[in-house]
Amino acid sequence: MKKTLAFLVCLIIVFTSLTIVTANEIYLQGDDVRFSVKKEVGDRKYLEGVNIDTTIDAKGTLLWKTDFTPLGSTKTDLSFHKLSYPIDQGRSYFGLSFNNNSDIMGVGSIFEKAGLNINEIKNSLTENGETKTVTIKMKDYFDYYPMIIDLDLPGNNISWNYGVFDEVGEYYSDMPKERMNGFIKAIEDFLKIPVLDNDIREWKIEKSIGGYSYGSTWINSFSFYSYNAVFSDKCYFTFNNRVEDYDNGTSVTVDTSQIPGGYGIYVLPFDEKTVYYEQIKNVYPINGESTVIRMFPNTEMGQIYLMLHENDKYIYKIIDEKTMTDICSIEIFDYTDFDYVECANKDDYMIFCKNDYEIKVVSKNEKGEYTVAMECVIPEEHEAWAAYPYSAAHAFDGERLVLCYDITHNYYEGIRNNCELDILVITNEGIVYYSRWDCSLGEMIHENSYYSNFCNFSYYGESVKVSIE
Repeated sequence: MKKTLAFLVCLIIVFTSLTIVTANEIYLQGDDVRFSVKKEVGDRKYLEGVNIDTTIDAKGTLLWKTDFTPLGSTKTDLSFHKLSYPIDQGRSYFGLSFNNNSDIMGVGSIFEKAGLNINEIKNSLTENGETKTVTIKMKDYFDYYPMIIDLDLPGNNISWNYGVFDEVGEYYSDMPKERMNGFIKAIEDFLKIPVLDNDIREWKIEKSIGGYSYGSTWINSFSFYSYNAVFSDKCYFTFNNRVEDYDNGTSVTVDTSQIPGGYGIYVLPFDEKTVYYEQIKNVYPINGESTVIRMFPNTEMGQIYLMLHENDKYIYKIIDEKTMTDICSIEIFDYTDFDYVECANKDDYMIFCKNDYEIKVVSKNEKGEYTVAMECVIPEEHEAWAAYPYSAAHAFDGERLVLCYDITHNYYEGIRNNCELDILVITNEGIVYYSRWDCSLGEMIHENSYYSNFCNFSYYGESVKVSIE
């Protein structure tokens, strides 16, 4: 008995020692995180004052938080989370949206109105690969565009549940059914858009081995696509009013004259008990020939950011939410239906990138006025620039725009190809500095006859942050 007890004590001591050694080894490795430059173009002076914070994890359990200064040192905090690292990203609400409203079969039995029966059409297809196309002119069956409504607000949710292809779905909500139905009718009555004369919808049904497949084509067709700015007690919403005109190779705006107050930004007051759809109104009128192409809120500053396609220009507006008046209105780019603009913001500046290569930054000047503080065009052949890095962390000091982002490489490029960062510094002269950095945590491990990554930039929250002192 004594021998057995002594043996168990020895085992405990051995395992405890191993645990301590392993834990110490992990700690030492975790504390010794290094970033080394792999590629560099330009003068390092542009990195003066630049600091980068990263979050790197191993299966969400081991977590490294690094403070990396390219011209200085790297500091690291290592932590262990038994149940994976909990990152609270908060709950965001999208407000009012329209669920696949181009698919007219979701909002009613258009085929019945057209004297057609889906099951009869399907049953008429006897051979695999056999198809049937149904063409419907929307104006023949609808005076105003139908819609499928979704709502997501604190305490208020309405969602559309589709039935099978040839059945009508139904609404679900956590608010009283009477209020839900009242809200749906209020939106349908408020957003009345007359159907275009040349709006054509086609549905193709094909018999296949597994059943049937469905395809659709819309020509000159309008769909409700909404933008929202949700505040604590108000949801501001609007929609894109532009339709591609296939007949003329351009675009047209739909008729918004039957909406009370016309085209613009509309307000829907709410609390956690209900939405006050009786109070919906236009609080920021917009010319019906202009088109909202983006809108989102800054709830902390009480502002709404609005982007418009207006008179062949891309217009940026900052609106005070309390008064619904302009804080600024700036013409950013010439703009057509064939252009696209990405934007990214912080409280004191907004980045705009047109067609991936033309960049402008709007910020406040010394007088407190919003102006274009930086602008440049990136040459398409630049080695460090294939397109605007949409996921990049960014910082701006009035002259330098610093972009930093993690990259994913092909496994065949080598065994150390994770946890790499690209850093770009852009000024009015264009890209003045570019570098690629490798993190010592990015080494691949050989597992089950293939290489796999042990560490990655965290998938949750902001894995990379950049600042300029």
